[in-house]
Amino acid sequence: TTTTIRADTVFDSVVSPQQRALAEDRPCGSIIGRTTRAEILTFVEIAVDRLLTLANLQSAAPAARSVLSNAARYDILAVKVCGSCAESDAISSPSNNGAPTDFPHYPSYCGSDIDGYDTTQSALMLFPIDNETDAVPPGKIRSFVHMHRHKYDATDDAPSNAWPSDIANFLATQTTEVVYQDFVAQFLDGIMPATRGTVTVYPDFRGFGSSTGNRTDFLQRSYLQSGVQSYRAASRFLSNYTGGCSLV
Repeated sequence: TTTTIRADTVFDSVVSPQQRALAEDRPCGSIIGRTTRAEILTFVEIAVDRLLTLANLQSAAPAARSVLSNAARYDILAVKVCGSCAESDAISSPSNNGAPTDFPHYPSYCGSDIDGYDTTQSALMLFPIDNETDAVPPGKIRSFVHMHRHKYDATDDAPSNAWPSDIANFLATQTTEVVYQDFVAQFLDGIMPATRGTVTVYPDFRGFGSSTGNRTDFLQRSYLQSGVQSYRAASRFLSNYTGGCSLV
C-alpha cells in the first residue's frame, strides 16, 4: 500500500461565499454522494477548456481532453469519515502500546499526553466504485492524503462540508466563474486520483468540520495528527464498507 501525504499546505481559502453557503452539517460516517465517470469526464473537459482558454492555449484542448478521458476509470463515492487518536488506540493491537508501527514518531503527535488526543477529526473521503459492478476494486488500494490549503477563520471551508451532494447539479447552477475556479482549485487534484482507483482523503483539520475546540495551530504536530487520523478513519470505513475485501 502506498500512502502519500502532501505537505504543501497553504493557509488560504479557495471556497467562495456562494459555495460555502451550500455547505451541509453532515454526520460522521454519512455517504455524501456518488459522482459518475461520465459526470467526471464532463467536469474535467470543461475545466480543461477554461484553464487553457485562460492561458491562451485553446489549440491544446482536444489533445488534453483525449488524455484525460482515458484517465477517468471509476465512479467516485464521497463519504465523511471521523476518528481520533483515542479511538484508534482503543481498537489497535496492544503491541507497541497501541502505536501503529507504520507511522514514525506516532506518540509524539498522537500520544495520550498530547493535546487533541481525544478530539474527533473529520475528513472527506473519495473512493472508486466500478460503474458496472457497483463494487469497490478489491484488494489493496493506493491512498492519497491531501494536506490542502485552508483559511483559519472559515469553518465551512472544511472539505466534508464543501463537497456538494450532487456535483453535476452544483456546477450546472453556478453563474460565476470564480465559483467554478474555486471548486477546480480545491478538488480537481483529488478527483483525478480517485477516478483512477486511489482513495483520496481530505482532512478537515482540527477545529473544522466535526472537530470542536481549539483549531489547528499551524504546528507540524497538529497537521500530522489530523492527517494520520483522517487516514486511519478512512481505512476503517473502507474495510467495513467492503467487508474487508478492499483495504488501504
